[in-house]
Amino acid sequence: MSTDSVVLSLYFETPLHAPSGSVVGTIDQPVQRERTTQWPVVYASTLESSLRTSFTQTAGEDAAKSLFGDASNGGLSISDARLLLFPVRSSAAPFLWVTCPAVISRLRRDLERTIGIEIPPAPSVKTDEIVTSNAWTHGDAPLAAEDIVLKPRAGYDASKLMALLPSDGSAYDSFAKEVEASFGLVSDEVFGFLVRTGTEIRVVGGMLGDEASPCYDEAIPSDTLFYVPVIGMGTKDAKAAALTRLAEGCGTHLRVGGGEQVGRGWARTRLLKAEG
Repeated sequence: MSTDSVVLSLYFETPLHAPSGSVVGTIDQPVQRERTTQWPVVYASTLESSLRTSFTQTAGEDAAKSLFGDASNGGLSISDARLLLFPVRSSAAPFLWVTCPAVISRLRRDLERTIGIEIPPAPSVKTDEIVTSNAWTHGDAPLAAEDIVLKPRAGYDASKLMALLPSDGSAYDSFAKEVEASFGLVSDEVFGFLVRTGTEIRVVGGMLGDEASPCYDEAIPSDTLFYVPVIGMGTKDAKAAALTRLAEGCGTHLRVGGGEQVGRGWARTRLLKAEG
């Protein structure tokens, strides 16, 4: 654990469109994805740009430059935003929040080296089941998650993981309990399929006719949760000062990625710190 680190969680209240800049199949603007897993991700460069813009608007250009400019004076090292919870349509509820053992394993490593929060390890999960939280409220009958039928099996304590969700403000009272009641672990294989096929695709441009065709873009759905390890840079005092400025200037919401004109990319934030 390092007291020179914090974790910023981003719970997206509107769809997130963070384009990768390359064409994939018929999608002209696909979302950013990890090369190895193909899980959605938000690159550190995109996040730093969003944070810089937010700090410039709220605290001024000098304050933003002090955090995202000269590292020798104590700045921040922003990591990629890593996927934690993904919403999927279900026959048991309007939607469920799912994750997988590989995501939990990586989260545990990230939290150990940063803020020291301990998350229980994930159990093994078969491809035809969903391991539910202890607070699950949707029974034990088989359910559909998108196009996959899964059998619920109780057995995961997700209460500590809920610490990464936003919790302050009247709109988020008891929100963690709502999420935990509809939370489940699916296998790594099923999770990979869901995050590849469960995104939103829409037409954003082009004309109908012989010489032009529509353009398609991809977005991560609302109610997706990402987390971002953030490391202070510089001397010990400079690191502490940078993290303090981040905590003081980080608003309740951050807008990330493209689609500002149509309200995309609004995330509710939460900043988690190590004790001390």
